[in-house]
Amino acid sequence: MAYKIVRPVASIALASFFRKIYLSNTERIDWSKPLIIASNHPTAFTEPCILACFLEQPLHFLVRGDFFKKPFYAFLMRQVHLIPIFRMKDGGYKNLRQNFQTFDYCYSALDEGKNIMILAEGSTVYEKRLRPIQKGTARIVFGAMERFPDMDLQVIPVGVNFNFSNRFRSDVMITVQEPIAARDFLALYRDQPAQAINDLTSTLENRMKEGVVHLDNMSYELLAERLWEMQRSGRSLRYWPVVDGDETPFREEKGLANWLNALDPDTREKLEKGVETYFDQLAGSAISDLALLSGKSSFARQLFLILGAVPALLGRIGNWPPYWLARRIVDKKVKYIEFYGSVFIGICIGGYTLYYLLLLLLCGSLWGWLGLAGVGAVALSGLWYIRYYDYWLEFQAYRQKKGLGEAKTAELLQAREELIRTFEMPI
Repeated sequence: MAYKIVRPVASIALASFFRKIYLSNTERIDWSKPLIIASNHPTAFTEPCILACFLEQPLHFLVRGDFFKKPFYAFLMRQVHLIPIFRMKDGGYKNLRQNFQTFDYCYSALDEGKNIMILAEGSTVYEKRLRPIQKGTARIVFGAMERFPDMDLQVIPVGVNFNFSNRFRSDVMITVQEPIAARDFLALYRDQPAQAINDLTSTLENRMKEGVVHLDNMSYELLAERLWEMQRSGRSLRYWPVVDGDETPFREEKGLANWLNALDPDTREKLEKGVETYFDQLAGSAISDLALLSGKSSFARQLFLILGAVPALLGRIGNWPPYWLARRIVDKKVKYIEFYGSVFIGICIGGYTLYYLLLLLLCGSLWGWLGLAGVGAVALSGLWYIRYYDYWLEFQAYRQKKGLGEAKTAELLQAREELIRTFEMPI
């Protein structure tokens, strides 16, 4: 019941925090079969929330067992389909023994048609690459197949890629890869269990890697981020729908990462110097790459900004308290980027739910239906402000470019084009 209540609220929060959620190839998921969704794990819990909200069917999640230490928290977590999995550092061998109960639950849940999501890397690190996949997923797969030999269990590899998981109004790209049929490994498992576990884990890792924007070496992450920034600047963006099945942005960014991985070290070093020089030029002119490529703001767009300013301002003011509280807490308490966006979104979900319940009670008791309508107007104006904010940023980029002057704009555009042409960058 709690899962059904939280899901729509979380969907609104995620669709507000992210500018675009690209969720592609979901047609590869056959919901009529028992499923294990295996994903990479770049954030604390943002990617499980996205998949829980925007995939077709409910999911159950394996999460760190130390979150279940207090009975009240354990009760709440089970209401939203969280399943504890214990590690040695969560309490030694004593707690590890509790995993037998977890595994038994997973086997029965799969047989009952429930879908389980596993964060297959086993730990959280915010990197633009896929880290080694742990063998736990394969062990659960074969455990379920031993218990229920006729089960047609499918493992669904999923790649999750954030532009910036901690930034408001950034993008996330999630792509579903070809399913893995557990039956294909069952004969080998009966003869050579260890080899079957290794083979399934290797197959899963290879397919997940196809869905992840992967850098072979994080030493050139800054270079990659600057190239992705240039790539995104030239990409046309449709704000609606927020959840979009278009795989093109992911393919473009993965292609650029693969190209960068394949460069020889000397060429990569020269590219790094060229890109650094170009971005220094942008900084010296107080302009971004996006602003440099921005087009003219149409009269209709400017009229929209003028007419929409008042409701956007009301939306900002009316919805500011929970946002301010969430930002204040994460800025003071959250030390690691892996947790920043997740904790911020989580606090917003709880904060805005409580905030609007209090508004409804207060305004409803004071002004009746008129008060309730006013609360609805506050909520709608908040959503309006988010869209207005996107358009305002576009307009600011245009003004930034206009203030630069034609001669300097042409000079920077030429430097950009020469950089792309010299290194034959796929941008």
